[in-house]
Amino acid sequence: MPRLFPLLAFLCVALPLTAQRPAEHVVYVTLDGVRPEDLFGGADSLILFDRKASGIDDTAATRRRFWRPTAEARRRALMPFLWDSLVPRGVLVGALDGAPVTITNGLKFSAPGYLEMYSGKAQPSVTSNDDRRYPIRTIFDVVRDRLAVTRTDVAAFTSWEVQGRLVSQDPGAVVVSASFEPLPPEVRVGPGALIELLQRRVAHDDRTLRFDGFTQALAMDYLLRYHPRLLHIGHGETDVDAHARRYDRYLAMMQESDAMLRELWLAIQADPILRNRTALVVTTDHGRGRTGSDWTSHGKDVAGAEHIWLFSVGAGIAPRGVVRDVPTTQSQVGPTILALLGLDPRDLGPGTARPAAHFLAAPR
Repeated sequence: MPRLFPLLAFLCVALPLTAQRPAEHVVYVTLDGVRPEDLFGGADSLILFDRKASGIDDTAATRRRFWRPTAEARRRALMPFLWDSLVPRGVLVGALDGAPVTITNGLKFSAPGYLEMYSGKAQPSVTSNDDRRYPIRTIFDVVRDRLAVTRTDVAAFTSWEVQGRLVSQDPGAVVVSASFEPLPPEVRVGPGALIELLQRRVAHDDRTLRFDGFTQALAMDYLLRYHPRLLHIGHGETDVDAHARRYDRYLAMMQESDAMLRELWLAIQADPILRNRTALVVTTDHGRGRTGSDWTSHGKDVAGAEHIWLFSVGAGIAPRGVVRDVPTTQSQVGPTILALLGLDPRDLGPGTARPAAHFLAAPR
């Protein structure tokens, strides 16, 4: 009870609108390196119609698949479930013609972005994508300490091996399955045993990256088997395809990511434990360049890579659709997840960003 009063005081000051009631579960998905230009506008003519910029030999086939006369039609062709079924029921921010979602770490690449989200603030010590663990308290540590009853209550499945190391400061404290590492015993059940074999035999060209389809299948089985309080799914193929300058593959993987979000959301709604008690949070770790020459890149010197997007739907989330007039930062992602679960974001330590109040439903 003593912890309740500081949390209520914090929310009354920081959040004009607070959640109706805490979500009991949060599923938190990242799609690595997906640009807001493509999410909101669909296929980009500056890239799609330029063979050199796109890296596509047969641009006609890709145009037939993804090009439409308006931005609204193009984005629906690219991610139909997100735009038709999820956005009207949730909140999406990051439109570049409104108030963008901005990275605050200044570096604009993966590890600093993930830890800015996970810890609620930019971390000056995170300056590379080196495969290492940091002594930084994250939302996964907080949920484990405050809500977890068993070890299976907090878990992360990431396609990129480094991302799995960033989840918690304590190795083994939460269930983590990252890239080709041996599966934790909690995951080596049901389809996990077969997937572990397949992911070794069917390897991505980037040998640090597990195919997102395997990550999704493992995470889905875990979600329905254990019903964790916080489940993180980190996809990575969009970023790899963009770095390879294959705009056709990047767009196709965005479309496949939409299909995986559909699969995930329908499974949540079909499960009596998760239905109406779960919030889905989807975002990205960094943006990319805005031109035909630099859309493949990101980093501190790439203009536009500081802009990302953030979406959420489900328990405790207001159905506001696209919100264009409220600035948001990457550092607010983690605190918003904690607020959705009824936890105090200040548990992450000094300097933590406030939750994004425009995501949270008004009290009854």
